[in-house]
Amino acid sequence: MATNWQEAFWSLMDRGGPVMWPLAALSVLSLAVVLERLWFLLRLAGPGSAAEAERLTQSVAGDEAIVPKRASIYADLLFSVGEKRKAVAVHSALMTQRTRLERFLSFLSVVVTISPMLGILGTVLGIIDSFEVLSGADRGLDPADVGAGIAEALITTAAGLMVAVGALVGYQLLGGWVRRVQTRLEILADALIRA
Repeated sequence: MATNWQEAFWSLMDRGGPVMWPLAALSVLSLAVVLERLWFLLRLAGPGSAAEAERLTQSVAGDEAIVPKRASIYADLLFSVGEKRKAVAVHSALMTQRTRLERFLSFLSVVVTISPMLGILGTVLGIIDSFEVLSGADRGLDPADVGAGIAEALITTAAGLMVAVGALVGYQLLGGWVRRVQTRLEILADALIRA
């Protein structure tokens, strides 16, 4: 079973031409980024973290003892500010948490942009191959050779779009999650400054 899958993969990579390799690399890297970001967000801003952020914000606003119940990005903000609670220290800690949250998201944005362009490059290369075969038609035309160039064009176009769509879905889902967490962090930071 695995051998058939492997043969199909290598056949597709071969028929798609040289552009398939950067697309495959972008696909693997995008998947790795999405999984790493999911792990990070689930660990530090996963289920129950919104309630924890609200509880911590109320504790800060009510000048109560602040004791985080679990490790979270909100607790990290509080610990990095410590007792300083000055606007500069809070702002600096907030920027640090934002950087942690947005890590690698710009890479996904680049993949969304560059993958279709690589697909178009493969399309152009495949069509060039087909026209080169057609230009040598006086020596005898083999339709399979023309078809190979067209297949390369279509395979790379489809692969480029698939990689871009996968990266776009990951980028949008993670980006929405990050924006919600950032909003909660800003509310907590505001409470720290006002306390």
